[in-house]
Amino acid sequence: MNKKFIFWSPIIFVLVILVLPRGFAEAATYYMATTGSNSNTGAEATPWLTLQYSMTRMAGGDTLIIENGTYIGYANTITNRATPPRGSAGNYTIIKARNDGEVLFDGQDTYNTFMAYMSTTADRYWQFEGIIWGRSIGPAVYFSHSRYVKFLRCGVYDGADGNNSGLVVGEGS
Repeated sequence: MNKKFIFWSPIIFVLVILVLPRGFAEAATYYMATTGSNSNTGAEATPWLTLQYSMTRMAGGDTLIIENGTYIGYANTITNRATPPRGSAGNYTIIKARNDGEVLFDGQDTYNTFMAYMSTTADRYWQFEGIIWGRSIGPAVYFSHSRYVKFLRCGVYDGADGNNSGLVVGEGS
């Protein structure tokens, strides 16, 4: 038998057993609802309550399905420190409304609903579907230094009492 084969066989076996399963792990799907609780599991029957909590529990490539409703308060905003985890080219991190146009993140003219001014440019691989952002103290949605960010069937309104842009894509994006 070939001595090289005998030497490399155990190493290849260990790599196949330990490394490959992680590379093929399936993305998880979680849920959020106005009736949820952040002490829940995020399963469909036991959804989470807030966006920021949900994003801290997700991994890159996961999906968050948000039930119909109006979400208010700082814990339901996207900020520099509270963003979705980065996905990858073949596996975007997805945050989506259960039904298009039926999920509203309302800043109540007090909060920025989506203000992700990132300090370094990076590939984010985020995808948002069917969500509406509004009544923000600045642009309803603002992000910078972020590549590969998709908005599908989303809407914005009333950024800064109607005196500012609804959607701003900043530098480096």
